Amino acid sequence: MKIQLKSNGIPTGQVVTITDRDTGAVLHTQAYDTLPLDFVFPYRVNYEVSVDKKTNYITPAPKDFTASQTAKPVTMNYTAIPKENSVVTLGITGGGGGTVAGRTVT
Repeated sequence: MKIQLKSNGIPTGQVVTITDRDTGAVLHTQAYDTLPLDFVFPYRVNYEVSVDKKTNYITPAPKDFTASQTAKPVTMNYTAIPKENSVVTLGITGGGGGTVAGRTVT
């Protein structure tokens, strides 16, 4: 089984960890650099792919797989956390009679 991880932007330097879900053993850990990462291990291994935290981003949830094919592309996206001074515009529709943040909707 081969896993290939690559970035569609500037490499982040984040650490990628692959763990055996059955035993808890770490199969591989490596920092992402400029080239795609390739990991090879036996078929039928239940594994989890995770990445470490990145400042100002929500860390993607780990992904679980069972090694059953020759290659498995894995995509994990970090989501930017809005800055404290961000402005959020909300649109409210409905028949009225409700409240939003203590205000009556009519």
